[in-house]
Amino acid sequence: MNWWKRKRKQEMNAGVGCGYLFGLGLTIIMLLLINGLIVRAFVMRNTDDSMDLRLIQAIQFLATIGLIAVEFWIFDRLTRNWHR
Repeated sequence: MNWWKRKRKQEMNAGVGCGYLFGLGLTIIMLLLINGLIVRAFVMRNTDDSMDLRLIQAIQFLATIGLIAVEFWIFDRLTRNWHR
């Protein structure tokens, strides 16, 4: 019975520690690169030269961060449904 409690406690603490933070950081960096390229290609294809460069850069930055938030939200929903 004691081994079951230890295993259960280890499963609950699986999302903390340096390894988890390192993996999360690498995931965010990878998503920033991929989303940045996708957003840049989409924005550059759909804009003309008369648009202000500052506006284009703001759209690129905010869209990339927004995509990461949506991707982590989807991932969180999927993992919650998986563990039920």
